[in-house]
This record gives sequence, structure tokens and C-alpha cells, in this order.
Amino acid sequence: MKGADFERALAFVLGVEGGYTNNPSDHGGATNKGITQREYSEWLRVNHLPKRNIADILNADVREIYWSEYWLEGRCDRMPWPLCLAHFDACVNVGVGQAAKFLQRSMGCKDDGVIGPRTLGALKGAIKKEPPCVVAERLVEQREPFYRRLVENEVSQARFLSGWLSRWWFCEKRLRGRQKYGALADTSDPTIFAGCLKSLRKTVTYFSFIVTTMSRFTCMSEREMGRLFFSCKMRLCCASPKA
Repeated sequence: MKGADFERALAFVLGVEGGYTNNPSDHGGATNKGITQREYSEWLRVNHLPKRNIADILNADVREIYWSEYWLEGRCDRMPWPLCLAHFDACVNVGVGQAAKFLQRSMGCKDDGVIGPRTLGALKGAIKKEPPCVVAERLVEQREPFYRRLVENEVSQARFLSGWLSRWWFCEKRLRGRQKYGALADTSDPTIFAGCLKSLRKTVTYFSFIVTTMSRFTCMSEREMGRLFFSCKMRLCCASPKA
């Protein structure tokens, strides 16, 4: 048994990852359900299984890879919900090492990228002082500037920025307990995620232009302006429809 927390977190990740892609600008190369061909081939080799194209990856293999290479490798099994969700999604999106640094910084630990006894001890103390969702929110908040630095350092990755930011905001709103997003995060239906993310990506593209322009004429930074616009957008998205 892999546990209810893993199942819920996996449903969230599969929803935001989507299906098969092979974008030449993506350093990961051919990818399906968030798993790259290179990663899948190595996993098959280690487990003495025949070669298989990533486009034809088995659902059982997807579950096992996420379980062993991300959930257990990232020590998500040692974290309460929803911190395990935030950390697991970061492990998948930016790598286990970088996700570990996010976690360590969220607790004021040395960010060496290794979750060992010291980090786990600090985590145990942190969740005694404050709810796990507070630590999780601090972890997630680090992803937005991280994505922007990636694009600044390599302009070719700019095409992926809207998708990264959509995922970041989707995870952040899930942690804050929005009823609508909470329900979505527990489902295994990827079409619901796809529709929501498509809308969010359009929002990011549209508002990024407005944020850049407006910040030139106000005392607010682009990041502050962006938070203001997205806050308004999420209020509209999460508002209950009129009867």
C-alpha cells in the first residue's frame, strides 16, 4: 500500500503534467506524464525490463517511478499533508535536489539539497510550531522567482514560463484551501486539470504584458503587481456562480 497521501498527490501531478510531448527546446526531451525518455530507459534498465518508448509507458510504470524516484527519494513519506503534496510536486517539476533546497529554506536550514537527519529533525520541530500548510506555502512561494531566474539565464526557456507559473499558482491556491481547487486536486480526472491550466496559461500570458507595462508607471515592482493581478483573477475564478 502506497497510502492515501501518495494517491492524492499523484493525481495532482498527473493532472498538471499532461500527456506526451517532445519539444526541441525542452531539455528533458520526449516526455510523457511528466517522465522523460531518458529517465524511463534508465528505470527499465535498472529493473531488468525490456526497452520501451516513453510514448507507450505503462500506467503501472508511471506509478512505480513516481513512488520510488520522487515520493520516497524526496522523503515525502516523512511529511504530513499538504506539505508532502507541495514537496512532491516540486520534486517532479524542478528535481529532488532543488526541491530539497526549497524545503530547507522554508525552515531556515542550510540548503545543501540533501534531506538527511538534520533536515528531518528541523521539519519535525517546524510542524510542531506551525501548521504544515504554512511551511508548504513558504516552499511553494520560492518557485516563482526560481522560474524567472531560469528564463533570465536562458531565454529559450521563456516559452515554458506561462506553464510553470500556471502550475505554481495552481499548487499555491490548492494549499490555501480554496474549495473549488481543493476538489480538483483530489480528483484523478486529468481533463479537469487540463481545462483549468489552459485558462490559467492564457491568463499568465495576458497579465504578464499588463504587469510589465503597469509596473513602469507605478512604484510597485513587477512581482508585486503580478501578485495583485493574479489575486483578483483567482477571486473571480473561485467565486460561486450566481443562481
